[in-house]
Amino acid sequence: MIRVRIAPSPTGFAHIGTAYTALFNYAFARHNKGTFVIRVEDTDVKRNVKGAEEAIFGGLEWLGLDWDESVVTGGKHGPYRQSEKLDVYRNKAKELVKKGWAKKEEGAIRFNGGLYEKKINKWITWKDLIRGEISFHTNQLTDFVILKSDGYPTYNFAVVIDDLDMEVTHVIRGEEHIPNTPRQIALYKVFGQTHPEFAHHVTLRGADRRKLSKRRDPVDLRIYREQGYLPEALLNFLCLLGWSHPQEKEIFSLAEFVKLFDLKRMRKAGPVFDVKKLDWMNGEYIRKTQNSKLKTQIWEYLGKKYSEETIEKTVPLIRDRIKKLS
Repeated sequence: MIRVRIAPSPTGFAHIGTAYTALFNYAFARHNKGTFVIRVEDTDVKRNVKGAEEAIFGGLEWLGLDWDESVVTGGKHGPYRQSEKLDVYRNKAKELVKKGWAKKEEGAIRFNGGLYEKKINKWITWKDLIRGEISFHTNQLTDFVILKSDGYPTYNFAVVIDDLDMEVTHVIRGEEHIPNTPRQIALYKVFGQTHPEFAHHVTLRGADRRKLSKRRDPVDLRIYREQGYLPEALLNFLCLLGWSHPQEKEIFSLAEFVKLFDLKRMRKAGPVFDVKKLDWMNGEYIRKTQNSKLKTQIWEYLGKKYSEETIEKTVPLIRDRIKKLS
């Protein structure tokens, strides 16, 4: 059975980039009757923010992206929070030390990249399901920390252990993780395990073609909810940033997206997050919404401060002109 996952860190609000990656994992799992897992990577203790987990799950719920296993719903492949399995990482790191693939150094444990280059091969190659064949020379591995001196695992080590424990078959994630993949494949190799299939999608970019930033761009999902965007419109917009419809349609439902989803149709060029296009699409969804439903959406959005009768009378007058519930 196909098993995919997303692994957000609870370091702040629900990020639009998390929703973007979740959307493709969700569609791939549902299209193939597989399992969609959400685990929490919370080992960067200093950056963890109280309430961030709830914000992440709440954001995905608002969008209508459900999941099968998580810290919320549980499952047979838990724990789904990294901080709850520190002993697992420590034991696995010791296993590599015992086998000679890692060494202790100043309280930390490092993977011996030089030894891997000598004993295994000179190139690490995989067939990316979006980008085709990708190769890295093993001299780029170097020695890298897998377990820090404080007993916490590093990202590249923990993600391999987690994906093995959770029997993940496909890793669908952003292109910024391509440089991490050789180290992860090397770890799978020394553990004697087959690595999952990898698919690296394009990263969301602003009008300046730079990766969306927390400092410069509106990346908090709450912003879109508070400004009156419909979740189905935002999902439709995100779909088109990373995937092309076989009939070149611009407006389609999440159900249609899942039915047609194929990694072969994922885009390879960086998409621009065009708010004007999102506004247009949101307006199209508003105009497609029945008056009775739109009345309820506006009433709830406005905090139920006005009577439903007043909203009902107003809807026919504004529905063809507004682009957001606000």
